[in-house]
Parts: sequence; structure tokens; C-alpha cells
Amino acid sequence: FKNNILEFSSLPFKEQKEKHLKFLQNWKKNEEQIDDITFLGINWEY
Repeated sequence: FKNNILEFSSLPFKEQKEKHLKFLQNWKKNEEQIDDITFLGINWEY
């Protein structure tokens, strides 16, 4: 999971969202989701 965050970090937010959702769907397979999952994206420009 940590590797995915690092790998996807250079992508636009929309693409990151799609890739994370796909990863979670593949990981979860047909199991029922029993806990909440929260992602927070921050775009820091200076």
C-alpha cells in the first residue's frame, strides 16, 4: 500500500483516485467491506 502511494504521487489527483480505487477493489475481491476507508489528498504548492 505504501509503495502505491509513492508510485502514484506524481500523477494528477483524478488518476491517483482511479488507481487507488482499482487497487482496493482488487485487494478486497468479493469480501464485504467491514471498515471505513479514508484517503486524503493534499496539493501543496509554494
